[in-house]
Amino acid sequence: MSTVRPLTDGYASLMSQVGIRVQGAQFAAEVSTSIADNIERDRTAVAGVNLDEEAAKLLQFQQSLPGSGKDDAGGSKHV
Repeated sequence: MSTVRPLTDGYASLMSQVGIRVQGAQFAAEVSTSIADNIERDRTAVAGVNLDEEAAKLLQFQQSLPGSGKDDAGGSKHV
């Protein structure tokens, strides 16, 4: 019986160590995912395009072109 107890204790200790490492790895994965999500959100905020602003700039640019049809409601070319 004396060899069974140390074997059981060793197995329990090993399983405890495995559990601690798994828990640590899960925590590290959660932290990494959180960091990646925050970085992606920040990147999108910086690189995002304001569609209203871009549409206004496009209209300004089109109206500044010669022959843009600003005075011509029909859009036909003068011959």
